Amino acid sequence: MPRPRSDTPTQAAVASAAKVSVPTVSKALRGDPTISARTRERVLATARRLGYPVRPLSRPEPAPVTGSSAACGPGAVRKQPHVAVLFETVDNAYAPEVLKGMLMAAAELDVIVHIDEIGAPTHASGPRSPERTMELATRAVESADGLILATTPCSVELFRYCSARGVPVVSIDPACAPPEGLVALSASNWRGGVQATRHLLALGHRRIGVVGGPSTSVPSVERLAGYRSALAEAGIAFDPELVTSGRYTYEAGVAGAAQVLEVSNPPTAVFALSDSIAFGVMAYAHKQGISIPEHLSVIGFDDTAPARLVSPGLTVIHQPLRDMGREALELIKRAVDGGYVPGRPVELQTALVQRGSTAPPGSR
Repeated sequence: MPRPRSDTPTQAAVASAAKVSVPTVSKALRGDPTISARTRERVLATARRLGYPVRPLSRPEPAPVTGSSAACGPGAVRKQPHVAVLFETVDNAYAPEVLKGMLMAAAELDVIVHIDEIGAPTHASGPRSPERTMELATRAVESADGLILATTPCSVELFRYCSARGVPVVSIDPACAPPEGLVALSASNWRGGVQATRHLLALGHRRIGVVGGPSTSVPSVERLAGYRSALAEAGIAFDPELVTSGRYTYEAGVAGAAQVLEVSNPPTAVFALSDSIAFGVMAYAHKQGISIPEHLSVIGFDDTAPARLVSPGLTVIHQPLRDMGREALELIKRAVDGGYVPGRPVELQTALVQRGSTAPPGSR
């Protein structure tokens, strides 16, 4: 089952409806004088029509300052908000895209971003060390106004710690089920799983393998659920022999491909639950002399830059990674400013992008 989608539209949705860029929407909502009054009014009218929260555009009184900032004298304004961003790892094709969106938003919103990563996992397919996560997060929260956890687990203990200090938290693609009340943001993973599987089924594939991410990862669970729903819709029984889990890495893709492609009745297509996994699947197939897409179709999930550079080009489920990073930072900024943030998960739409790695099944 998909998670409930937030009733609040995103800035990306407002931008699409108003036929402007996301940065223009952001500027209009905060009254940036660099855009015309006519454009601002069109954006605000569109936002109100869609139900996006619009605050009155008024110039706030300067907030009191302390410490060295007091030396600025009369008229000094509140310091720039500091947002800590903790990635599970940045050693993949996914993280730079999300980070790019955050940095673009940070420049527009005048926010300082500090980035860190947790490091090595405790074991091959599970979440990374909760102790290490807690250590880095609590250290970051001491000097940050907000915290973003990207593909990083958030324990109840950590969420309560941040809440007690008045530090808002947003989770992008949670590594495990988030605590109640935590704002979680992702692409529509269940829908993406359905889209990928329906695409392969429409090509004629009936044996479809899955090389997934960690078994506790919310995106992995939801994408797999979408895969199973599409199979059931087509009247095809789920075969657990065709599904493996690991990490969202190239190495896990190689290992997962070795497992699902060597069963007695191997699949003719593989749904990789991330682009990095898909690259590993393609590398393993190449090493084994299995041609893509003639003898094996491969579809990924992300639409990162390397997906357009590999040969053949990787068919993917596109998720708006930069918009996810931007939206997470905007949500945090809104929370820091005391504005409205949704109390339900925020989901951005996925889309199928067909390239050369998928085709009707052939024969080995």
